[in-house]
Amino acid sequence: MQISEECKRAVEAVKDQIMSARSRNEYYETEPGIRLLELYPDVIKELSQGIRTIIVTGTNGKTTTCRFLSSILHEAGIEHIANPEGANMSTRFATLFCDNYLDAEFGKDTALLECDEAYLQKILPSVELSCLVITNIFADQISRFQSEEHLADIICQGMRSAAPSVCFLSKECHFLEKILAVPDWRFIFYDDENIQDELPALLIPGAYNRANAMAAWAVAGYLGIDEKMISAGLIKTKPAFGRFEIIKTDSCNVTICLAKNPQGFYVINEWLMNEDHVAFSHLILAINKNDGDDNDPGWLLQNDYKGISSLFNPVYITGNCAEELKEQVSLSGGLSKEITMEATLGLSSQSEGDILVIANYSAMMTIRQYFRDAAYAEDYWKQD
Repeated sequence: MQISEECKRAVEAVKDQIMSARSRNEYYETEPGIRLLELYPDVIKELSQGIRTIIVTGTNGKTTTCRFLSSILHEAGIEHIANPEGANMSTRFATLFCDNYLDAEFGKDTALLECDEAYLQKILPSVELSCLVITNIFADQISRFQSEEHLADIICQGMRSAAPSVCFLSKECHFLEKILAVPDWRFIFYDDENIQDELPALLIPGAYNRANAMAAWAVAGYLGIDEKMISAGLIKTKPAFGRFEIIKTDSCNVTICLAKNPQGFYVINEWLMNEDHVAFSHLILAINKNDGDDNDPGWLLQNDYKGISSLFNPVYITGNCAEELKEQVSLSGGLSKEITMEATLGLSSQSEGDILVIANYSAMMTIRQYFRDAAYAEDYWKQD
């Protein structure tokens, strides 16, 4: 890999920080990347030379789709760099490619990256794109994206900014016509009936996660991976942190499900009401409006709470949107009880049955940290 002197100087400026964090087994998510991009804005473009890159974007399912595909790549013996912890913006990508460059002797020539939709326009032109996966386009973080159509426009702008490549998407995408109008790209629908028939039983529940698995299958097939390896990789894939993650305590199991927008809440509710799963004795709704969340809690008014209100009495609520949750549960005919997030840990120690937590991003991370501090869960960034 030939890189400019400016890029080399940027790498040298963060090398000690990265090596020090590695030696202490500490996570260094974005800080080196911030410095790299400040010193040399084209650092990603230079350090990603010769690395075929798969980008996964969309409203919901990015982390799980990448998790399925990463497992398949491992099964096929394809070593790759990735961001399984879900940090999905330019600063994280700069750190990842710098890491790979510093490991020149063992550097990998494949990258599998979950990318925030708003960063496609920066990332797609900067990497050697093998293919793009669009999981879905739903209303999400209205404070950022305004509307579904605006989000679709952002994705299309990102595609137009890059050299045309291959795009995998669903035939059910709400904005299919708009995306297919992006010139010169090749489009492949991943929700093919033949793929659906071939899917094995998955460790990750939910009908929508079968769609994520189909996307991973389609991309792996495009890469030339044998179907037996694809199936074996899917079978071995475990839930990512907070995405149907099961935390085992001394008293019960706690299942944590991420719901950061109305569609995410809907599909979890559908799974809870209509699919097979263990019986839960308690439900905790944990919603914040912090950094990383939609700071407009209006999306909570779009959710249907009747099902959960009929199953759980009371519904435990927590987070700085507790008042909004309390009102919505009450309007659905249910009863609620407010608790602190830390009390989730105490409830699990007293429960005679399993607990379900439905939480948005910052709430999920906070609750998960309490279980991490109690040695029931590992650091989210250490998960394979």
